[in-house]
Amino acid sequence: MVAARRPASRPGNWRRAAVVIVTMVLLTLVSWGSVARGIYNARRRIDVWRQELALSPYRRRAFPHFVFYYPRACRADIPWMAALAEKSYRIETRDLAVHPQVPIPVVIEPSLTALNRSVGLPAQQGNLGLYWGGVIRILSPQAWLGEGRLVPRLYRRDGPLPHELGHALLNFAAEQNYPAWFNEGVAQWEDWHVTGYRWITLTNRLTGHVYSMRKISHAFYHLPNQALAYHEGLALVRFLHTMGKGRWHAFLAQLGSGIPFNRDLQETYHFSSPQRLFRVWRQRLADTQRMSADQHPVHSSP
Repeated sequence: MVAARRPASRPGNWRRAAVVIVTMVLLTLVSWGSVARGIYNARRRIDVWRQELALSPYRRRAFPHFVFYYPRACRADIPWMAALAEKSYRIETRDLAVHPQVPIPVVIEPSLTALNRSVGLPAQQGNLGLYWGGVIRILSPQAWLGEGRLVPRLYRRDGPLPHELGHALLNFAAEQNYPAWFNEGVAQWEDWHVTGYRWITLTNRLTGHVYSMRKISHAFYHLPNQALAYHEGLALVRFLHTMGKGRWHAFLAQLGSGIPFNRDLQETYHFSSPQRLFRVWRQRLADTQRMSADQHPVHSSP
């Protein structure tokens, strides 16, 4: 007896099988990305819930995009502080192309000690505001500036709220998928848009020595001249903005989707590396400074 032969698979069947396998792999990758984002959002909500539980002794007042927690002594300050927060929100969400689906908690801390201890920092470390675990924490106007009718104006102009909101919104947009220099550069850029404030000192001008990209990428918060490191971060973010709002929004969207920062820099801005971005920025800065010197030459006395 001749054994029955097994039917040969037709090429069409293999092609269909391959299409099914590829489709399943792609769906798995997309599904995994959605699951990863869901886990991240769930963890953020849990962090916020834990923070809010710790804030039960504080008074609470809700606004369209924020929930303020504050001590009794700050009750009269909440309306103008909330107005500043809402104004900052309108400006910064447009620039960062992000619209959080939940109100952002803002805690007004009564003292520097309370502010620092809330996130485990040394009691007297000099902070006006912090963003940590999904919560903005800022020093109260009285603890920073004391009493007086000029306090609200000074706080609106120089206070920490727009800066810390920049951190919070960038976190919503890109989920911590960025280096420290970019994080601080964006927060300063948003603060500048809202208040016009920039941290410029005699020691952080960009006309002389600057830190390398390697240093601000790997040791940003440990560099001895923090004012210079912050100014470089702001200048680099400003440089990216000069290439158009469309690219800027595309860059943030890619970060939010999980594309690594360096790869996103290459795909969106065509810089092969952060070091290449740094070199081009430095060259443009040098050209600008040279042109300024040519237009305003310094003449020595005879």
